[in-house]
Amino acid sequence: MRYDSLGRAGTTDVFSEDGSLYARTTPTYDLASRVEGVVVSGEVTGTVGVTFDDLDRARATVVSGPSGTTTSTVSFEADSNLPVTLATTALGSTRSVT
Repeated sequence: MRYDSLGRAGTTDVFSEDGSLYARTTPTYDLASRVEGVVVSGEVTGTVGVTFDDLDRARATVVSGPSGTTTSTVSFEADSNLPVTLATTALGSTRSVT
């Protein structure tokens, strides 16, 4: 694992049993040093994106890869900050849990 100039986790390499590079993950950060995305390259590819609300709660994630994109969103109860609804969209259909 490598670290960036601010001491945050940087590029990480994952190797196959034979020692060849299998995947490389590279995170990106927002101005608050929260991980807002990860790019995966190599034999496996894809991206992960995360968005946060004003209270630093992860509100949405988007995962993309060769098979398509999956989006998950969370809504929170105003009084308790407990998650109320989780909606996930994948392969053209949406499922919600309340």
